[in-house]
Amino acid sequence: MKISVVTPTRNRPEYLESMLEALSKQTYLPAEVIVVDASHDVTYHSHLKASFPLLNLILLTASPSVCRQRNMGIQKASCDWILLCDDDIGLPPDYLEKLVFYAKEHPDCGALAGRLLQLE
Repeated sequence: MKISVVTPTRNRPEYLESMLEALSKQTYLPAEVIVVDASHDVTYHSHLKASFPLLNLILLTASPSVCRQRNMGIQKASCDWILLCDDDIGLPPDYLEKLVFYAKEHPDCGALAGRLLQLE
């Protein structure tokens, strides 16, 4: 089972980096991580690619609108399963593994929700 992670962000590179760090430590890595960035300055994108080589990072730029940013990421996603993950979310290392396990155990399931920790 492959999972695309879609993350909207705007002017919060430190939050985004922390979230990507949590994704890179997952026991079940996502197939792709689509970051839709509405920041004023996106020059840090090359740093992100270099910092997280285990993640298939797709970095897009967009106008500010969290809903439009999510929709843009969803349209670009190549996987059947999509995790909408904001940039200020902390994921435990087994989060994706648990989602995958549940989805496999319940093949009629079409959507999942779980508990997430907001870093603030």
